[in-house]
Amino acid sequence: MAGLASMSSVAVAVGKARARKPAAWALARQDLQAGQPWVTSLNPRPLRLDPLAAALLSLVDGRNDRPALAAGLRGLVSAGKLDRALLDRAPPGASPSSDPIANSTALVELVLLQLEQLALLEPPG
Repeated sequence: MAGLASMSSVAVAVGKARARKPAAWALARQDLQAGQPWVTSLNPRPLRLDPLAAALLSLVDGRNDRPALAAGLRGLVSAGKLDRALLDRAPPGASPSSDPIANSTALVELVLLQLEQLALLEPPG
């Protein structure tokens, strides 16, 4: 389908990273569960996610607040489903810490902002 363009005069409504319990777009979560190498955004366009964003996307279902999301990431590391090195590094702009809880909490904030910018969060309502 190369060479096709799509235009719309309607702005795409996306969810906000600051939501108390953010929800990723259900189709994007289904893409991830199906093992696709990309997920569909609300724009819609296919996106490849890094392993940390993909892991968090699977947890952002509207039922988890930030502490639960951070705990979920640590649980994925404990289960061997996510590389521990991803949580051991401090995100850009954060103070370096050897505390995986502090790092995972800061990484949740960073990745939620990325998911918002990529139009992967459900709008409220």
